[in-house]
Amino acid sequence: MLEKIGGKVVTEVQKKKVSGKTIEVVKERTEGGVLHWGNENSPDMDWFREEIKKAYGGRAPRVLDPFAGGGAIPLEAMRLGCEATAIDINPVAWFILKCTLEYPQKLAGQARPLPKFAVESPEFMEAFLKGSGRLTKKQVEKELAQYQRGLFPLPDVDLAWHVRAWGWWVLHQARKDLERSYPTIDGKPTVAYLWARTVKCKNCRATIPLLKTRWLCKKDNRRVVLNMEPNHERTGVVFSIADIVPVVGGNAAQRREHDKRVGAGTMSLSGVTCPSCKSPSMTMEDIRLEGKAGRLGLLMMCVVVDGKDGKEFRQPTEEELVIPTECGSLLDRCFEDVPFGVPNEPIADKEALGIRIPLYGINRWSMLYTQRQLLALGTIIKHTRSARARMSIEGYPSVWSEAIEMYLACGVDRLVDYANMNTKWKIDVPTINNSISRFVIQITWDCAEGNPTGNLAGSYWLCLNRIAVGLDTLVAFPSGLHAPTVVNQSATTKLPSVDLVITDPPYYAAIPYSDLMDWFYVWLRRCVWDLSDESKLVMSSPLGPKWNTDQCDGELIDDSSRHSGDALRSKRGPIPKSGDQERDVG
Repeated sequence: MLEKIGGKVVTEVQKKKVSGKTIEVVKERTEGGVLHWGNENSPDMDWFREEIKKAYGGRAPRVLDPFAGGGAIPLEAMRLGCEATAIDINPVAWFILKCTLEYPQKLAGQARPLPKFAVESPEFMEAFLKGSGRLTKKQVEKELAQYQRGLFPLPDVDLAWHVRAWGWWVLHQARKDLERSYPTIDGKPTVAYLWARTVKCKNCRATIPLLKTRWLCKKDNRRVVLNMEPNHERTGVVFSIADIVPVVGGNAAQRREHDKRVGAGTMSLSGVTCPSCKSPSMTMEDIRLEGKAGRLGLLMMCVVVDGKDGKEFRQPTEEELVIPTECGSLLDRCFEDVPFGVPNEPIADKEALGIRIPLYGINRWSMLYTQRQLLALGTIIKHTRSARARMSIEGYPSVWSEAIEMYLACGVDRLVDYANMNTKWKIDVPTINNSISRFVIQITWDCAEGNPTGNLAGSYWLCLNRIAVGLDTLVAFPSGLHAPTVVNQSATTKLPSVDLVITDPPYYAAIPYSDLMDWFYVWLRRCVWDLSDESKLVMSSPLGPKWNTDQCDGELIDDSSRHSGDALRSKRGPIPKSGDQERDVG
């Protein structure tokens, strides 16, 4: 029984290099067992499904998760052959549940021909043939040539590859529109534009770039730093790149101190030092006041490009300095065909749990992006929406086109996490990092603006492909499983009759789910609001549900900002309907 559940323990010897020497490391791992993903079609899994049915009189038990969130519990229930119902009040959670549970099972085991535009693309078809894992390099080249010559019929593929194909189509439509906005200079594609927020020195009125560090790359074999000097008029700074920064110091502590001095930024815990007048200039409270007055600026410091030997750093050209401003004039036209236009919905106020950016005057979601990022996201959404009509022309059944559109929206929302002004540049592995790593939204002073039309970190294609990789596993589930029922509602409303209620309740006093998910919801709504009658109903409100005092219902977390700042009232939880006694849930 234990082997059926967890698998069999096997020992393997791995070789690894330590300090220049190759050593052998003995490791144990488990093999087989239903706990391992990829075993959904195994005899052991079939055995468990039958035994579970026997325990319930020959039928699949009905399982309910009223706080389903990302869907881990109903997904495992589905794997075991149960009839699962997944409920969540948040529209983003509803969207994730539909994509994780419903569509993969509805289309499990089904395939249809790739669209012709995908087969005609050598780059896409090479990725498809390599992705099969059954062909050698020579076989890939041979089959690719035959597809390009029209000697093979259009291949039948599953949902995941159709998502990739239409993501490819969206990408190429967007590249045409955004070519001017992301220029390739000297044949080297742009990886990222590095920016710093700025503030005026209250002593000398020079523009100060707000930097935590000036290091651009800090690896054992490469060290690059951004030099910064006052300009001739001492009204601001000029930047240059130091490509080869030597290691200085006799021991680790000395080297660390030297690097700290060499790469020191303008910011510390106490505030900001002006590089022009060399004096402490602004406290953090000063910066907050400047932000609320709308006087924080942006300055492009450096451009990262993909060179022959890896990432290269250079100064922006005059054209690159002008383009971001030009993008602002294109926003109205770009968002004409996007429901609800530019996302100007409000961000939760500064008293909300984990939401720090309103302290600096950032109080609408559109303010978290450069003008070029807004243009890029709007363009990709525009073409994501136009893919529907193209799929209809290609003869896709409605369930296929609806599912594909939802996964394309997943790709957009993953991109949102990389295409905003809270993304950071990693100096140990020179690349873009996503913005949400903790359950808070706080301000980032020096940020990295990626290239969404490229092929590296921060690009739409990488984000979309990560969605498709997860989908590869889900569509491989047996087609005979019960597709879970996904419902967007409060857990206080009437629930279905079930055999088991299994749930992982919300982290009551720790995470502002709805406030965080609004960052993604405002973009999802623009993608798929009108995809179906159900999505119109679920996404009817501009923001996700918070707490409704009149109805005594909504997202239940301990956040005093939702109770007029009354911390005690927030801790005590909801007041039941009249006639009942209050219940202390703190």
